[in-house]
Amino acid sequence: MACLHGYSQKQEADSEELEKRNGFKYIRLNHTADSIKGLVFKKDFFEKPGIAAKLFIISDPGLSSIGEVAVRGVRIKTYQNLVYEIEVITDKDPRLMRGMEKVLGKPSYSVRTNVYSWRSKSVTL
Repeated sequence: MACLHGYSQKQEADSEELEKRNGFKYIRLNHTADSIKGLVFKKDFFEKPGIAAKLFIISDPGLSSIGEVAVRGVRIKTYQNLVYEIEVITDKDPRLMRGMEKVLGKPSYSVRTNVYSWRSKSVTL
């Protein structure tokens, strides 16, 4: 499972590629949700008290794989119709991690949360 957030604090040396991509395939962070094809509204929710957001799923055959790795689902969260989080759900596959390391460099690992992540000035993966 991978999740892209449109905000972050820390910047690392290999962050240029992450900044350049700024999303998943044709879905871009901080762009309007209306521009995404195959968008299906799921629910309204509150991300934080008083901050209303929307959850959408995307059903588009063009997003069905990352190379040879199957994508089981893509969900996005929006605030004021702007995409701030993209969640890509896949099965565990070492090929995916190797490919991401090749493109983005080595990730940082958090022992506390047991999560690998890449960070740039404005994007966390």
